[in-house]
Amino acid sequence: MPMSRRRRDADERTVAGRYRLEAKLGAGGMGEVWRARDERLGRTVALKLIKGGDGPDSPAGLARFEREAKVTAMLSGHPHIVTLYDFGRDPIFVVMEMLTGRTLADVLREERPEIGRVLRWCRQVSEALAAAHSAGIVHRDIKPANLHAGPDDTVKVLDFGIAALTADAGDHTRMTTTGVVIGSCPYMAPEQIRAEPVDGRTDLYALGCVLYELVAGEPPFGTGPIYSVLEGHVNGEAIAPRLRRPDVPVGLDRLILALLAKRPADRPADAATVRDWLDDLIAGKRGGPAAASRLASLDDVLTELARADGRDDPAAAVAAYADAVPDLERMLGEDHPQVLDARRRQAGWTAAAGAPERARDLYARLVPDLEAVVGPDDRGALIARRDLAEQTGQAGDARTAARLYEELLPALERVLGADDPVTLNGRARRADWVGRAGDPVAAIRLFDEVIPQMRRVLGTDHVEVRKAFDAKEVWRPAGQAADDRRLERLEHRLGDAGLVQRSGERERAAELFRALISDLLDEVGPDHALTAHARLGLADCLRELDDWPGAVRLAGEQAESYARFLGPDDPRTLDMRLMHAGWTDRMGDPVAAAGLYRPLVADLERVLGPGDRRTLIARRDLADCVGKAGDAAEAVERLGDVVADLNGGLGPDDGVTVRARERLAWFTADSGEKARLYEDLLPDLRRVVGEDDEVTLRARQALAGCRERPAEKAEALRPVVADMRRALGARHGTTLNARAALAFATGQDDPAEGARLYRELILDLAEADARATHGGMDVLLASINLSSTTARAGDAAEAVQILGQIMPNVEEAFGADHFLTVNARRSLAELRHRLADPAPTSALNDRFRAILADDADPARTTAALAELVADFEAAVGRDHPDTLRCRERLAAMTARAGDPAAGAEMYLALLPRFERCLGAEHAEAVAARTNGAHVMDDAGRYAEALETFRRTVPDLERIFGADDRRVLDARWAVACLLVRTGDQDGADRELAQALPVIERVFGPDAPETRRARELRARSAAPREEVRSTAAGDTKFRFTDAARRALEGAVRHATAEGHPEVTAVHLLLELLGDPAIGTDLVTVGADPDAIRADAMAAVARLPRATGSSVGRPAADRALVRAAREAGEHARQRGQEFTWTVDLLTALSAGSGDAAAALVKWGASSGTLRSVARRHGM
Repeated sequence: MPMSRRRRDADERTVAGRYRLEAKLGAGGMGEVWRARDERLGRTVALKLIKGGDGPDSPAGLARFEREAKVTAMLSGHPHIVTLYDFGRDPIFVVMEMLTGRTLADVLREERPEIGRVLRWCRQVSEALAAAHSAGIVHRDIKPANLHAGPDDTVKVLDFGIAALTADAGDHTRMTTTGVVIGSCPYMAPEQIRAEPVDGRTDLYALGCVLYELVAGEPPFGTGPIYSVLEGHVNGEAIAPRLRRPDVPVGLDRLILALLAKRPADRPADAATVRDWLDDLIAGKRGGPAAASRLASLDDVLTELARADGRDDPAAAVAAYADAVPDLERMLGEDHPQVLDARRRQAGWTAAAGAPERARDLYARLVPDLEAVVGPDDRGALIARRDLAEQTGQAGDARTAARLYEELLPALERVLGADDPVTLNGRARRADWVGRAGDPVAAIRLFDEVIPQMRRVLGTDHVEVRKAFDAKEVWRPAGQAADDRRLERLEHRLGDAGLVQRSGERERAAELFRALISDLLDEVGPDHALTAHARLGLADCLRELDDWPGAVRLAGEQAESYARFLGPDDPRTLDMRLMHAGWTDRMGDPVAAAGLYRPLVADLERVLGPGDRRTLIARRDLADCVGKAGDAAEAVERLGDVVADLNGGLGPDDGVTVRARERLAWFTADSGEKARLYEDLLPDLRRVVGEDDEVTLRARQALAGCRERPAEKAEALRPVVADMRRALGARHGTTLNARAALAFATGQDDPAEGARLYRELILDLAEADARATHGGMDVLLASINLSSTTARAGDAAEAVQILGQIMPNVEEAFGADHFLTVNARRSLAELRHRLADPAPTSALNDRFRAILADDADPARTTAALAELVADFEAAVGRDHPDTLRCRERLAAMTARAGDPAAGAEMYLALLPRFERCLGAEHAEAVAARTNGAHVMDDAGRYAEALETFRRTVPDLERIFGADDRRVLDARWAVACLLVRTGDQDGADRELAQALPVIERVFGPDAPETRRARELRARSAAPREEVRSTAAGDTKFRFTDAARRALEGAVRHATAEGHPEVTAVHLLLELLGDPAIGTDLVTVGADPDAIRADAMAAVARLPRATGSSVGRPAADRALVRAAREAGEHARQRGQEFTWTVDLLTALSAGSGDAAAALVKWGASSGTLRSVARRHGM
């Protein structure tokens, strides 16, 4: 919808021409709720809109509202779930039934409801949850504000906006980097906080929190600072509701505590079970184990004890328990769990009342009874032993207390674990009692052992850590205890900054976080837990503000802090390093990200194991960064290994696996193979992650991009772009990328339509990239393409105007010498020249683009380019830039078609004209020199190739920077050429200069670095003398396909520095291609000696004409000659182990290069990648 219409609808307060907005009822999350009138059906409805600040195309808003609509629609019709009437977009809205009454959050602000109403309300909620869970839906945000009670007390569940289908739950419960999760903190289950898989029992935990708040007046772990509330959910124990409100029935108390169990397995099995439990409570059937009269009596006793627990009067509680415990033992039996619990609390109140001797005696009698009922390894029994040890010391027997703690600690570590808070507390208390028993040196040593572990597990600011510090200072008074009030103030400031961030005021939140971090660094240091929370909060703000460099810097600082404080192998340190590397990639620096991932992968494999999910994800992301950095071949090789391990580890249907397969397809070079991979992948992506998932949509775009003809590509892209707009939003990064591809493909055949698409794209890019410097690089790139497309559409004046307006920004954004800037400047000059003196190059350039778009047959393409060069020269002359560009492509295609010698001659003639007409430093001249140098290398013109590469390297460094892969590739070529031409000292110097850069860019253990080290070692080794004894001139020919395949393989092997290429050279001599045999020189070998040795063997062969391949006599002669030459080579210590196999495969396959390379790859592990690269 056009903006004008959108504004008009807002002014008229109607939506979709049907719903008239009457009054705003409230706002929350991402929506506003209005009372509206359905003009068509004449009824009042509730209508939910995205907030204006997010915009109707907001990807997050669209995703959430569409998800809420679909989920709610699945459940509409249930009496306790709000009914959905309609859903639409532009603007995005959902229409639901209009409810009267109030939410339970409103109720709690006004009153404490009576128990009967609470039971009836929650019984209805459990019915709704049972229906949702049976449909495979988890609500994930059950809280009083999402439960609506009507005037007749009918309750309906609202806001399925963050609900998730159970199959996708693992993908929707991830923590953000600051520890903020999807849901509402006071009602979140431990597994939700820990970003573990969720199911219906997660909603039951939230229902338990709601029940607790309804009867006790506040959630089980309060509403204080967020991270302390989350800590309570994960590690805290809720106070029994009966201790907060004595009239809570025993059965309801048990139900609430069962719902609040930390482990999902310890909660009721499902919502139907909770509903039945509530039915029994409503009917009065649950409250104790005996008859009604006995229940009433038990209730009286428990009510009295609850009152005593709630008065915070130890003396009164001791008296109450003294009277009640015998009655409980009489009614329930001495070994009943409630009786044992009452005895435990009785001992605790006795200790609190200042009677440690009596408390010690009570614990001493309780411990064996507890162990007899629940076992010695029960957590409660172990805690009772701890309390016995503590009260023994408080009673004056420090030595016995230290001994009891010492005896207890092995059981605590074995059962609860070394990092459990109870275990750590026991170690700290033992240290204190050892000191009180008269050994302060041992006490300090024990404290020094346990306090770092407590800081790592609990956090520096945890109360138990502070107590341990305080206790230690008794034995070494030089220390200074932490200032609790100071930490509390800092903690509140952290909470305030987090609230501002969640409200959407990210700039203000960032300012608050920065000020807080400054104070935290001064007051508690860089490694304090509060500093970590604040640093990550600021990083998250900067990430949301698209300040990726700032976010990456903070993530790196936090990773270093964790490594210092927690240790390099702590899972939190590894997770932070994983986030740091991922954010570095998101920032747009895959080279730096790969440098971070490489050592991280090694550490993850060592600490967590090669099959751990995080290890596999890191390996996938490393491969992705390697590919983005320019090495698609290595990325494909790595991803192939990762996909195999993921299939065997996580399984083929895991989201990580299918996403790794998508990356493998993305980096596959061959378009046919790429298309096949995507076609195989798409059904699995749709099934595993969904039709509208970004990865699925991106895979559909890539498959469309595999089409050869622009018109076919554009036709395939159109439905993909439409689905991306709907699912992700028009301004989502993936959608914008696909729209750019559609505009480009469309513009090839229909420039006017392509220009229109580019104009629409630029408007959305500008809005999406409003905070970017230089107006946004994506905007500039799209504008450059708009200019060229407009020119092809015939409007050169408009193209000049577009390009002229953006040129200052292009130069500022990319730099004056960047190839994009140079190309844009050249295009602008050519367009202005065309306006002043039109030349007939438009149609010729269209032919040029069409030829290059269809280059599957190099020979045909070469012929077409040769004809076009003649036409260009006739139209605009030999030195016109368009003519030069066409001649350069002709030279490159000639080499590709199998004649690198002719291609090299063309480049040698062309390059001086390029530099004279465009300038030696022009980006196109530099690119032409680089391409020409590679062709000269392929043709064996090593001297010319070396000189050209040496001239080109400084220009590449100026344009792209010294760390760019194109620069390193050129320097690598220089080193290899120096080795081939015998200048080992020069090669050593070149590699000595390049190695530090290669290590910095790729990492010290990367294949590129290892290869450079190996070549340097070979270049420094003394050369072996190989003497010639005979010569001959007999030659044999073989098929062009075999020759080209072998030529490419030999070049690869030579660059890899493998000694096996000696045999390849000899083979090529035997097969009679003197250009290749003469020019491809192996490391450490004399080409003249190799040729002489080959000819000595060939001289004994019968002379033949034509192709000897496939003729039995010639085949046998070739094999015999290879064996003899191989023996000759072995006598000189050269590798020659698989030449016979290769010759046999060549001859048996009638010169079939595929058969030869399969045999070659199977017998030479170091060159298997060559066979793979040739599709074998």
